[in-house]
Amino acid sequence: MAALVLVPLARESGEALRERVTETALVETHSELAGGLLPWVAALVVVAAVLLWWNYREVGGRTSVARTPKWVAIVLAVAALVAATGTIVQAVCIGHSGAAAVWSEAGGAPAPAGGEDDD
Repeated sequence: MAALVLVPLARESGEALRERVTETALVETHSELAGGLLPWVAALVVVAAVLLWWNYREVGGRTSVARTPKWVAIVLAVAALVAATGTIVQAVCIGHSGAAAVWSEAGGAPAPAGGEDDD
């Protein structure tokens, strides 16, 4: 749940930093990849909430509720694996592109003052 708040905060922080460094293709790639993390995190939170609700319903002792078919458990498990894998892959890609941007020749250079070259 906290990730739904922290991902947008990290993106805003990155956007602020982006304005302070030289714009390169690597920085642009990192920024674009960062925009794709929130949907994966949202999917993971939704699947986790459904799993929590389903588990509570199944184990919570409600005897008047009919048992859910086994295929529902399989679908929820697959959805959880897909959402978790997507989140991890996206986070690794974002981290790798950020590291590449920082450790490249021009990635760590601050943006010129006033946005103009001093030549």
